[in-house]
Amino acid sequence: MASPGPSVHGGRQRGEGMTPRHLFVHLDSSAVCGRRVGVTLALARRFDAHVSALFAQIDGVVPTYGLPEGLPKTTTHTGAHALERFGQQARAAEVRFEAHLAPPGTAADVVKHTLEGARDSDLAILGQFLESQSGGEVPADLVGQVVAHCGRPALVIPGHGAFETLGRRVLVGWNGTREAARAVNDAIPLMRAAESVYLLSIAPPADMSLDLETLSGGLVRHLLRHGITATPVREPRHGLSIADTLVSRVTDYGCDLLVLGAYGHQGLHAMVRTGVTRPLISQMTVPTLLSH
Repeated sequence: MASPGPSVHGGRQRGEGMTPRHLFVHLDSSAVCGRRVGVTLALARRFDAHVSALFAQIDGVVPTYGLPEGLPKTTTHTGAHALERFGQQARAAEVRFEAHLAPPGTAADVVKHTLEGARDSDLAILGQFLESQSGGEVPADLVGQVVAHCGRPALVIPGHGAFETLGRRVLVGWNGTREAARAVNDAIPLMRAAESVYLLSIAPPADMSLDLETLSGGLVRHLLRHGITATPVREPRHGLSIADTLVSRVTDYGCDLLVLGAYGHQGLHAMVRTGVTRPLISQMTVPTLLSH
């Protein structure tokens, strides 16, 4: 795994009731796992938080790279090596941590163990699933299952890119739902030091007559009470899907964090399999905070 890297924007926060003090990170043997380790350790330093790391992946899937010569290529040995490497990085970053190895098992076991770890934290940090990068280490719906069932916000780290800042320029997908409201409040600690926060409402053409005060005025005032100045933005939904529009605006506004309520058009079952959340997870280009 890569060295603990990004210097996440903003200094350590102390004395804040909503500040996360316990981070959970899921580890596997994928080549991109180091990205989520780097973000996790940077956030731990920023918030003076404890980190719980869990290595969990499908039994029998082992990498063909990254293991020392002579180490048996089994899931257990692979996990032990990954956790040893994580411990070295955490100690170098002066971060308090604990590391756990889940028993080798099925895809359902990976989801179960990851859910249990996420529930016992303030914020779960997971990796984006990309078919092109996957060696079968984890189930394709791991992120969706964890977000849907853990009761905690999840920060999903893309498989591509370098994330030197997180929370400097933030895009919030706002549609007034329970899930969106939950996501905004869960993201407040990450937005406190933001230079810019955009509240994007993507409305059907028939709803474009609604003024911005009606759409997001209350949320703007709520965030201001937390010292966060937010700019409401509205645009009609034409051609592009909601996921495509969000990803495009992240690029247009130069954002380093996307905040979104995780939902599907037909409820929880659809959220995991279709809805807005799953296509967004496959397309995301910056760390994305999801809450359900």
